[in-house]
Amino acid sequence: MKIQIDEKIRKSPRFLPKVEQANAILSEFAHRSSEAICLNWSIDVDQQLNPLICLTLTDSSFSTPESEGWQDPDLPPAELQIRQDLLLTPDDLLNQDRLESRLSELWRSVLAERSRVQLQRLRVLVSHLPEDV
Repeated sequence: MKIQIDEKIRKSPRFLPKVEQANAILSEFAHRSSEAICLNWSIDVDQQLNPLICLTLTDSSFSTPESEGWQDPDLPPAELQIRQDLLLTPDDLLNQDRLESRLSELWRSVLAERSRVQLQRLRVLVSHLPEDV
């Protein structure tokens, strides 16, 4: 799993251990596909100037149709990379149960999107089969 952590988070004794803990949780979720997962952590502020921890998870576990030897305009390469964003408050990050729940939600949405893309790819493949098959 590729992990990028903003320097502001790296310097935060309050947030860095929790971000590292979140990385471990996501690594368990990702298990076999962890090589295709990239986590990008940054920090921002909301309208009341409270800190927000921002996580962008990118999943590039799909091979491109071009690498499989076929092309189809119904499957743009942009759809072969899944990106999910998650905003965490300090309370989300510091409360173990809440953190696990939010990360579990994020991972479920990644899996749902993977399923959607796989189904779309399957439909395209089936549409290329001869009618007499």
